[in-house]
Amino acid sequence: MSTLSRYVLMAAIFATILIAGLVVLLFLRDRKHELGIYLSLGEKRSRVIGQILIEVMVVAFVGVTLSLFSGNFIAGQISHTLIKTDETADFEQVDYINKDLTSDLTVDDVIGLYEVKLNANYILVFYSVGLATIFISTLLPLIYIVRLNPKQILM
Repeated sequence: MSTLSRYVLMAAIFATILIAGLVVLLFLRDRKHELGIYLSLGEKRSRVIGQILIEVMVVAFVGVTLSLFSGNFIAGQISHTLIKTDETADFEQVDYINKDLTSDLTVDDVIGLYEVKLNANYILVFYSVGLATIFISTLLPLIYIVRLNPKQILM
């Protein structure tokens, strides 16, 4: 199960880089003339790249923050609903109970497994993966646009 979830995570990161890269490329195509003007006025390429990266990363930071806390809130509500559903469910007696199987799980242990919590490690990984993905997907199309001559960009 761990290997499968790792593959799904890698596929999701790759798809995010691809989709976000295309969105940023469309964003940069709209601002291509602006970048050409900056470069033709003598602005360094590194400063132009830095400006665009800062703009995109600020928006990405706000988006990752909103998604982290809204996702945590929604997951908590779903978990609470699942616990309430399990508590109110009327279970019928099952005839095929295996009496050899015993478990040390209590109801409190099961409820504890449904509990949704944010810890510092999870938040750090969430921010680092999210912002690194946006950084890579911004840098790739930006290098393509900025490597052109200002004359080519403005035409």
